[in-house]
Amino acid sequence: MTERVVREEIDKLAELLHVPAERVQHLAHLGYDNLLALRQRVTTSLADKYDEEHRRLRLYRRSVPLRVAVPLAAKILPPRLIGRAAASALDDSEMERALRVLSGMDPGLVADAAPYIDPRVIARFAHLAPPALVHGLMMELLRRNDFSTADLFADYLDESALGAGRAVNEPLITNVSDTARWVAAYRAIESARPDALFVDPLAARLAGERGRAIAEGPVAPRGGRSGWPQVVRTKLIDDLIVDSLAHGCDRVVNLAAGLDTRPYRMDLPAELLWHEADLPALLAEKDELLADEKPCCGLVRTPVDVTDTVALTAFLDAATEGAHRTLVITEGLLPYLTPTQVSALCGALRRPEIRWWLLDLYSPMMRQAVNLSMGRHLGSARWHFAPADGVRFFTGWTAVDTQSLFEAAARWNRSPKPLRLHAHLPGLGTPTKPGQLSLWSGAVRLQQDRFEG
Repeated sequence: MTERVVREEIDKLAELLHVPAERVQHLAHLGYDNLLALRQRVTTSLADKYDEEHRRLRLYRRSVPLRVAVPLAAKILPPRLIGRAAASALDDSEMERALRVLSGMDPGLVADAAPYIDPRVIARFAHLAPPALVHGLMMELLRRNDFSTADLFADYLDESALGAGRAVNEPLITNVSDTARWVAAYRAIESARPDALFVDPLAARLAGERGRAIAEGPVAPRGGRSGWPQVVRTKLIDDLIVDSLAHGCDRVVNLAAGLDTRPYRMDLPAELLWHEADLPALLAEKDELLADEKPCCGLVRTPVDVTDTVALTAFLDAATEGAHRTLVITEGLLPYLTPTQVSALCGALRRPEIRWWLLDLYSPMMRQAVNLSMGRHLGSARWHFAPADGVRFFTGWTAVDTQSLFEAAARWNRSPKPLRLHAHLPGLGTPTKPGQLSLWSGAVRLQQDRFEG
C-alpha cells in the first residue's frame, strides 16, 4: 500500500511539473507525507510565479458573463491552467457566483483541476462553495483514489452536503469493466443489421442486462447513441488484424481484452495462439459465459493488471515465448490511462518478440468532448490520455497504418449524416499532429523502429 501511494504522489508531482515521472522518481525516498507537502509547496510556488499572467485573464473575463465564462474555460483550457488561475482570474466578489455556476457542471471537470489549485485558495474560498459541489467533488476524487487532494476539501463537507449526495444517482458506468459490457451491447446491435460490418453471435450474451441498460441509457450523446464510434472502431481493428496476419503475424496478445470475441467470431488460423489479459473478475465472468464455446484458434486467458509493469512484464515473457512477429492490441484501453502509465506500457512492449502494436487514439479535443458530454455517467472511467503530439508520443515506434474513425464511419454509412459531410475536412487534424483543437480519432498500427525496412 505504501509503495502504491508513494508512486501515485510521484505521478502527481510529475504531472504538476509537466515532466516524465522518471525525472522525479529519485524523490520517492522522501515518503508519502513529505511528497504530499512538497507537491503542495510546488503548487503554491507556481501559483505565485504565474499570478500576474493569470490576473490578465480578468481583462478578457470581464467581457463575458460568468455563466458563460466558467463553462467555456472548462472546455478550452487544460485543467492545469484552470487550477492555477482559479483565484487570480476572478475578483473575490465574483468567486461565490463562479462556484454556484460550477455546482451545475460535471464534478469530474472540477476534480481534473483540483490537484493544481493553490491550497491557500481552497482555504479562502471553499467555505463559499454550495454543499452539493463539495460533495460531488469529494465523491469524484475518492472514486479516483486521489485521497490527498480530497483531504484538502474534507473540512468543508458538512451534513447538508452528505444529504445532497444521497439524492444523486450512481453513474451507469462505475468502472472500466462496465465499458466492456457497453461495447458488447453495441456489437450485438450491429450484428443484427442486414448490412452488418461484422457478426458477433456472442455479444448479446456477454453484454447482459447491464450492458443493454448502458447502451439504451443517456450515457452517449444523442449523435452517438447508435454506438457507431465503437462499431466502426471494432471493424477497423478487425481489418488491421487480418492484414497483420497476412504479413506474418504469428502471435496475438490482447491487453485489457474485456469481452472481446475475435478468437470466436473471426476466421483465424487454427495454429495461431491468441493471449488475452485483463482483471481477474472480468475474465472469470467471461470464462463462465463462454464455457461451452470453442474458439477458432489457440486461446489463453491470464488475469493481469496491465498497469502493473512488473506483472505485465512477467505476462509478456510467457505470452510471447517462441514468437517472432507478435501483434499487441490495446483496443479501448489507452484513453483510461494517464500519460505516465502509457509511457510505461510503451516501454514494456519494446521487446524483440513484438513487431506491431494496434491501438485506438484520440486528440485532446476528442477527450474533452467525451468527458464533457459523458463524464457524469462515466464514474471512474473518464478519459485521461489523448496526446497533442499524436503518434509521435510513442517513443521507439512508427505508425505504419492510421485509419480515421470519422472517414470510415462516413464510408460505411454509420455516422449521422451531418458528420459524414465533415469527415474529410482539414479541421479533423492528423494522427501525426492532432493538436489541441482537432477532432482526429481512429485506429493506429505502430511498428517497432527496430523492424523498419
